[in-house]
Amino acid sequence: MNIGIIIGSHRKASQSAKVGRFLSTLLETEFGAHTWTRDLGATPLPYGMKTSGTTGRNGSN
Repeated sequence: MNIGIIIGSHRKASQSAKVGRFLSTLLETEFGAHTWTRDLGATPLPYGMKTSGTTGRNGSN
């Protein structure tokens, strides 16, 4: 089983990050699941990047 954990806090070393890492370790050790995490505090999503097929707030690309 593959489980993704997205840590949504933009703060570095946040409590959310600690909880996310704890859950990842717990799921892997106790249940044998394969987990991956995306910590937005450590690696934020790109902002303002144009992607084909998506529209902005005003409906333009």
